[in-house]
Amino acid sequence: MSISNTTPVLAVDEKHLVPVSDHLKQMMDIPPSRMFLINKSLKVYLEKNAGAKIFDASQGDGGASLPGTPKPLLERALQLQLEHGTAYDMPFGTDAYRKSVIEQYWKLDSSSGWGPANALGTAGGRDALNKAYQAMLALGHGRQGDLIMVSRVPWISYNWGPYGVGANVLWAPGDPAQGWAYSEDAIRESVKFAESKGRKIAGIVITNPDNPTGMTIAVEKQVSLAKAALEAGVAFVLFDWMYHYVTDESPMDLNSFLKNFTPEERKRIMFLGWHHQIPGRLEHPQLPPYRGRVRAQIHHRTRLTWSHPFVLLARRCHGCLRNGIQRSRQNHHRTDQRQPRCAQETPRRKRTSTYHWQRLLCLHECGRIY
Repeated sequence: MSISNTTPVLAVDEKHLVPVSDHLKQMMDIPPSRMFLINKSLKVYLEKNAGAKIFDASQGDGGASLPGTPKPLLERALQLQLEHGTAYDMPFGTDAYRKSVIEQYWKLDSSSGWGPANALGTAGGRDALNKAYQAMLALGHGRQGDLIMVSRVPWISYNWGPYGVGANVLWAPGDPAQGWAYSEDAIRESVKFAESKGRKIAGIVITNPDNPTGMTIAVEKQVSLAKAALEAGVAFVLFDWMYHYVTDESPMDLNSFLKNFTPEERKRIMFLGWHHQIPGRLEHPQLPPYRGRVRAQIHHRTRLTWSHPFVLLARRCHGCLRNGIQRSRQNHHRTDQRQPRCAQETPRRKRTSTYHWQRLLCLHECGRIY
């Protein structure tokens, strides 16, 4: 039927409209992260107390306590950027990047059923997490307002990231003597608690090494926790391995890890790596058409070009990268002051390990850390 151009028209059929809700004005204000405020406060303190001795062990220092990406990699990344250009590329990452992540970093065997199509390039870790939360809500139980489960003392972004995209956050039970770690019973209890509130759990985040406690979780335990969650009705499991290279000094053996899960279970698993990628159910070939449209909707929020050339180069220069990581780890745990290179240079501020600082953090208000 022809519709006059003078008549307003809804972009989608009425049956597909987003329902009207006033819940947005009932939501809490999301507070600014204190890890950024700490740095700003430190600068103000130094301005008022010139020459004062300080010990900056704050999290989120922008890599100031690490040597950073080696200059040769940055130079090669720039060359790659110049060759590739800045035109729009695929919203889930360039083919070269995705291929490198799967084949050169994880070295995934084709028998896993996963390939480059399972890798999603994002604009940083928080962007990756937000996309994961959106996918959990849309592809899990298909409802806003359901829950994302995190540990009892979560990283601050786990508190507010899901909340900002329409999910609520549930802290699982945890024993302080055990570092507030997950347990299978705690996961099952959390699912029952969610049901009592008329909600379901769209996803659980399993972080290794954990942030902020710094605890590590054995591979076998991670598998057991994930299976307990899936069996209890949690829609998705996200393994946040952002810092796994720091503790393991090498990529996790994803081939052997995936063998612990059935092909059906693998469709409900995601991974967040230190190079900001999520293999898992976000790949188009394994999605029915309507889920493919949801994926396209998620990707529409971010247009990626050649956002991660340094990551690709790092995969191609693994030896140089490994040396850089080792130097990073040494500096990351260093507690002595470095001597100035020349008379004009001020001594480097004394730093302790980020994880050491995190363990000393006052975990007040049941872990509500901002």
